[in-house]
Amino acid sequence: MNDRHAGQPDPACPSGHAPQGARPRFGSYRGETDAQAPGEVYALYVDPARTGRGIGRDLLDSAHHHAAAQRFSTMQLWVLRDNTRAREFYAAAGYVADGAVEVDMYGETAVSELRYRRPLMSR
Repeated sequence: MNDRHAGQPDPACPSGHAPQGARPRFGSYRGETDAQAPGEVYALYVDPARTGRGIGRDLLDSAHHHAAAQRFSTMQLWVLRDNTRAREFYAAAGYVADGAVEVDMYGETAVSELRYRRPLMSR
């Protein structure tokens, strides 16, 4: 798995830095080793006090850049069904829900996630 430490310079991130509280994590899809397997964004978090400044988009673009450099041609991620803001964010970045749904149980509570995918542009 690859990740970048918050606050460290990153030439792929247009702002040049991943600010404190912001960190993308990506790698091969859920541990698959098949060379054709898509990359997966495992997590992308931005401090709520810093949202709306383009930081999340910079981080996602950086993850795409690094994934393309590792020859992933497709990226995917899972997002909570009820997280409308995140779903809109990923749709604006070119991700499309592909119909896959995963339901996890947390005690008595069922939590649904939707899978989103997007191709990476070849460089």
